[in-house]
Amino acid sequence: MIDADAYVVEAVPLALLCADQVITEEGTQKRSIIGTFTNFHSQQFPASLPPWFVYLSFTNTIGEHTITVNIHNPTTNFTVFSASATVTIEDRNAQVELPVPVLGASFPEPGSYEVYVSIDGNYLVSRRLTVSRLQRTGGTQ
Repeated sequence: MIDADAYVVEAVPLALLCADQVITEEGTQKRSIIGTFTNFHSQQFPASLPPWFVYLSFTNTIGEHTITVNIHNPTTNFTVFSASATVTIEDRNAQVELPVPVLGASFPEPGSYEVYVSIDGNYLVSRRLTVSRLQRTGGTQ
């Protein structure tokens, strides 16, 4: 008999979101994802946001794995934020949900940034995050 768990399988991404908050309900462990976004604006640079979250969900893997979330500028390869965690997954069919708090990320300039997720150093999923300069209108500067 073939042991299906003995074969390496590729994790399947289900979601990758940037959000103001991710709330986990105490009893059911359900997640509420509040205030999703794909871009933000700032009047000055370097620009910082208040604490926010990267919400990641994936399935189709088992065992102990290191999950890494990086936010970087793909043009300059400057890393704005990086976090890693080791997770143990006991059921290959489980939907793994990871709300990753982003604290202290500072964007040096406007541009297109990438939220990049890897498992054990292998690419899983990524998405773009656009950072723009907010133009003042009217009034004096």
